[in-house]
Order: sequence, then C-alpha cells, then structure tokens
Amino acid sequence: MPTREDALALFPEGYNPTEIEIEKKLEALIISYNNRTNNSYEYSEAIIGRKSEYPSLEEQLDLLFKDIDNNTLDKTGDFYTTLKAVKDNNPKP
Repeated sequence: MPTREDALALFPEGYNPTEIEIEKKLEALIISYNNRTNNSYEYSEAIIGRKSEYPSLEEQLDLLFKDIDNNTLDKTGDFYTTLKAVKDNNPKP
C-alpha cells in the first residue's frame, strides 16, 4: 500500500508541497495501487462496505475480552461471529 513518503517522492526535489497536495498525490497512488493489485472496482466496494459495518475498535476489544473471559475465543464467540458476518455481507470478489 502506498505511503505518505511515496507521495512525497513524486514532488520535485526542493519543492515543499502543502498537505492538500500530498493528500491528493497519495489518494491517486492508492487508487492506482488498488486498480493494479486488485483490478476490481468490486474489491474496493467490498472494503468500503466492511469499514462502514465493522463495530468500533472499542466494541471489538470488548467482544474479544468477553470471549476470553467466557472461554469462547473460537469460531463460536461473539468476536468472531460479529466480524465474520460483516465479511460475509461484503465478500471480496
């Protein structure tokens, strides 16, 4: 996955780009990367769908803690079944 440093490397030496310019370059690099590596619009849509459906990190950690406490840290636990449902609802092509 492209990084901020990859975007900075695209500017001429000595040029001091603004944060907006860096963000635009990075966004273009990420889009290009996704098109090359996944070659699929559907793949990106699946990732976007997953991100919007996943519980917050705090909620995920709480589910994980409860599963550890209940000895259900396996495929029957709430942590696994909750994340699995999101993945199943947004499959990668």
